[in-house]
Amino acid sequence: MAVQHKYASHIPKIAIVSNPYLRDHWQLSQKAIGIEIDDLPVLYDAWRREVLSYFLDIPISRLPKLVSVND
Repeated sequence: MAVQHKYASHIPKIAIVSNPYLRDHWQLSQKAIGIEIDDLPVLYDAWRREVLSYFLDIPISRLPKLVSVND
């Protein structure tokens, strides 16, 4: 079972994430919970922005562009 997003065809798969720790962790987690989330790198990038915004008390719109886990 895969969670699909309307832009899923434009989102890289986890297998090509360059960070080996995140790639392995996400693959193990997906196997453990039994679902595949194709846009996990995009969700992770959005989550990081939310966390930084909260802890730095800066609106998301004012944060500088972050390097994606896909870069």
